[in-house]
This record gives sequence, structure tokens and C-alpha cells, in this order.
Amino acid sequence: MPASKTFARVARLAIAFALTLVAFTFAASVQAQQNAQPFVAPIPPQIVSAKTVFLSNAGLAPDPRDRILASGKTVTLAFSQFYSAMQTWGRYQIVDSPSAADLVFEFSLTSPLSFCSDPQNCQAALVEVVIYDAKTHFRLWSFDEPVFKAMLNSNYTKNVNQAMTELMADLKTAAPPQ
Repeated sequence: MPASKTFARVARLAIAFALTLVAFTFAASVQAQQNAQPFVAPIPPQIVSAKTVFLSNAGLAPDPRDRILASGKTVTLAFSQFYSAMQTWGRYQIVDSPSAADLVFEFSLTSPLSFCSDPQNCQAALVEVVIYDAKTHFRLWSFDEPVFKAMLNSNYTKNVNQAMTELMADLKTAAPPQ
């Protein structure tokens, strides 16, 4: 076999080997990225170290307010549920004044405007807790959960309860017991 053909064959083998090596390296990199945990931003230390909270009721948007009133329940029902869940949790001492608190948890039930093409999974409202540093009044973090639409008030109430359960789970994850 002439030297030029041998060289061409060796060159082709070297190129094939290099391409295979690049492909395996790329595949390993993709696999490592898929197995890697996504970055999670740290929770502000004030939330973790706080001992006392003031619970603030930012109110209800018109649609949730109308739905709750139509069900014959008081308009403060959602905030009362949140207050009760915070008491039961017992992670923070609830105080009666923002000036006596480390944090302020501002609760609201809003009704964002949104288009929904899937009636089974449409969001009717949003329960939200915004956490403020009581001393600086700086917004530290927020948690929200969707309340899905329902035709019957009893189902809407169940959906609010489910959103409240998920909201409390979010809070408990962010501020584990001390």
C-alpha cells in the first residue's frame, strides 16, 4: 500500500476517533447537566432566624370576595384560615403589632386576569404571602399558590383550602423548625 493511502487511512481513523471522543464527551456533559440539581436561591437569613411575626391581611380581590360572600361565609375566611394555620404550625410567635415583630407576613387572595385554554386547570385566584422585614420594611420573599376555578361554591372552597395547604407547605420548607 502506498504511503499516501496509508496516511489517508490513518488520518481518517484519527478523525473518526476524535469525533467519537468529542461525541462521548458531549454526551457525558449533557448527562451530567441532567443529573445536576438546579440552582436554588438561598432563603434570606431573616426568614430562618426570625422568632416573631405579625400577620397582615392585604384583603381579597373582587372575584374571590364575591365568591366567598356568595357562599354565605365571612369575607375574612381566607385570612382566618391562614392565621389559624400559622398558629397551628407554631414556628413563629404571632404578635399583635408590626413593631413587635421580626417579620411581617402579608396575606392576600387576588384574582389575576389571565386567559385559560384548559378549563380543567384554569386559575381563578391566587393566595399569596409576601414576607417583609419588619424593621426595614424591605420585601424579602413571596410565596403564592393558584386557586383553580370551580363552578360550585363548595368546590371553590375546596380549591381555596388546597391552595392554603400548599402555601403552608411552601412556608414550612422555607423556614424549618429551629
